Formats: sequence, C-alpha cells, structure tokens
Amino acid sequence: MVKYYRTIDIFDEDNFERRMKHFYSCHRQAVECGLECKYSMKEHIPELELKGRKIAFLKYYCKTLFECDDLKLGFNRIIFFLFA
Repeated sequence: MVKYYRTIDIFDEDNFERRMKHFYSCHRQAVECGLECKYSMKEHIPELELKGRKIAFLKYYCKTLFECDDLKLGFNRIIFFLFA
C-alpha cells in the first residue's frame, strides 16, 4: 500500500510580484517532482495544495529549500517530513 501525504503551502509575502514569482516557481518544481497540485487564491494570497508520495515531497522540499526567506524553516520542513 502506497501512503500519500497532503500539505498546503501558503505564499503570504508582502511584495505581490515576489509572491507570485515564488508561487509559480514552487508550482513548477512541485510538478517536476511528481506531486499533484491544486491551487487557489484566497484574498489575493495564493495557496498551493500538494499531494504525493514521501519521496516526491522530499525532492520538492530540497529543490525549494533556498527559496525560503528563513533557511531554518526550510530545514525544519525536511526534518519533519523525514520523521513523519
């Protein structure tokens, strides 16, 4: 039995252009890693709902690690997923 994981990434940066650039970059990389993506806009804040296998999420988090403003947050996401 294959276990699937789900999560939502919320892009709530102040700068709209940077927010959308970050959102589209993460969306593209999620698709490249084999994750299923569904996105929505809530009050001009894009949300990216991701679904997939653990290995696909680890690839995605490693690819997007340096796109985070806070590297500690990026490493925490990877560590959490390794032990989830």
